[in-house]
Amino acid sequence: MNLENAKKLQSYIEDRSVAEPNSGCWLWLLSDGSHGYPQGSMPSVTGERVSLAHRMSYLAYKGKIPDDYEVDHLCRNRCCVNPNHLEATTKHANRARAYGIKAAKDHVAIDGCSICGSDYHVQKSGQKVCKKCHNRRNREYVKRKKV
Repeated sequence: MNLENAKKLQSYIEDRSVAEPNSGCWLWLLSDGSHGYPQGSMPSVTGERVSLAHRMSYLAYKGKIPDDYEVDHLCRNRCCVNPNHLEATTKHANRARAYGIKAAKDHVAIDGCSICGSDYHVQKSGQKVCKKCHNRRNREYVKRKKV
């Protein structure tokens, strides 16, 4: 994006948001989409008819979003468009933060499962599950159902 378009987009964002003094968030004043994220429209700059507001803010202030990356709200506030509260991350890191778990390399507890010492697996819900114990419980369940 060239400097002129970046300035236009910055002005668009600043005119349609208000700073919240306690958190530092810039709260988006326009509509939210059905997905719950604020959206706006500046097709002459973004090339899209409707864009997510936080992605437009990242683009305007920080530059291109890398391929296969998402823009994550570090403040956990979906309505925030403050570029200092936004970070481009992988889908996995974004989900891990959303569920309050640590990043991929930190999923394994240092001492493993207290029952069998096995490593943990993190489910989509963010819940940690010991692989060996989970498999053992499934086998016991299947065995009970066959009787």
